Amino acid sequence: MEKPENILWQSPDGKDHLEIYSRVLQRHVPTMEDSVYRKLEKIYSIMSFAYFQNRPEIDSSELDAQLGDLHDNFETGMFPLKGEYMMNDGECELRNALIEGDTNRVMAYLSSISDSDAANKLLEGYEPFTSDDLKSGSNESFDFWAKAGKLGDPNKLRFEEEEKTGVPHIETANDYMGKQIYHTFQEKIKDGDEIRVLDLGGGTGGTTEAIIHWVYECAKRENMPSINMHVETVEFNDGLAKGLETKKELLEAKYSGCRVNVVNADMQTYISEKTALTLDDFDVVSASYSIHHLLNDDKKELLDNAYSVLKEGGLMMWADPNEGKSDINKSFFNLTDEGTFASFTSHEQAKQMLEEAGFISHVASDAPYISEICSEFMSQSETDILMDNCHNHNGFVCIGVKCSSA
Repeated sequence: MEKPENILWQSPDGKDHLEIYSRVLQRHVPTMEDSVYRKLEKIYSIMSFAYFQNRPEIDSSELDAQLGDLHDNFETGMFPLKGEYMMNDGECELRNALIEGDTNRVMAYLSSISDSDAANKLLEGYEPFTSDDLKSGSNESFDFWAKAGKLGDPNKLRFEEEEKTGVPHIETANDYMGKQIYHTFQEKIKDGDEIRVLDLGGGTGGTTEAIIHWVYECAKRENMPSINMHVETVEFNDGLAKGLETKKELLEAKYSGCRVNVVNADMQTYISEKTALTLDDFDVVSASYSIHHLLNDDKKELLDNAYSVLKEGGLMMWADPNEGKSDINKSFFNLTDEGTFASFTSHEQAKQMLEEAGFISHVASDAPYISEICSEFMSQSETDILMDNCHNHNGFVCIGVKCSSA
């Protein structure tokens, strides 16, 4: 099958060829299977139609200029699209529906901005991604992002760096997780019992490091003499897993009594295998900005397995972009490979999925949870940021508690 050098979004009249995705995604094209390419091309054509249908008076030259910032500054730039040129909420929802294969939602949206005949014609030949499509696309994306230096330095620990270079709302979520773990298990920690954490989608180790740091920091503040902690961090990308081995050595050297085990494996497959071998093995399962690379049915299966491997009273901690509607998603990530091979959920959907898996679920930014729980171990400014991140769609944190007797 012949593939063009660039993948383009075209305006409806076919005259303007605006390279919204081209340079960022063209690197995937040579190795992409024909079947995946056809799906990708169709999804882009539908998104293109919606984008220009919603902006009939768009200034093409200005859009070209802003897209140039995205492509030319990919290694260093963020937030290239501004104002009306950013994706809107409806387009983010359409993107998620296309990835999930929810044709009813896709048709409803397209019919709301055009007529049903045009919508039906546009959907001819459309196929959603499979689970394997999403995983393989994500894996290759991480390879490219790592080469571009966008995924951090595994030879450095975040809490030893003077300059903070991470995404703030992701770091806020990770810090919250560490403090929540200490708050939940402080009596167990005080007694010297082992705290066992399974971190899914370890990436560059940001979540693993934050969890370990804050458990140790909170214990230090209360003069606890020693910590017994085991963190199993699972990462499917070979390059990232190799970097985690480096970070493991740094963490174990800094935090006495902490053991980190790096597992180079697909997180969904790994936790399924864990369920078959042993139950009630972990106090915490964490997944921070990782399981949006799974389709919703796969997320549900993962949560079912997380429930099985957790001990009674254990925590499932899930942080992710809130429907992909943050400013950074609308202006940058949704226009890149990382955001293309992803299925974003809302915090309401995440809470429902956790409850369907058997958990007692809380959204960490809900006012009652903030006032009753978070205020005991987080400052007012920290809880305000957590709430703002969720309500402004930057990201959510959902907590599932395993309580079989409930």
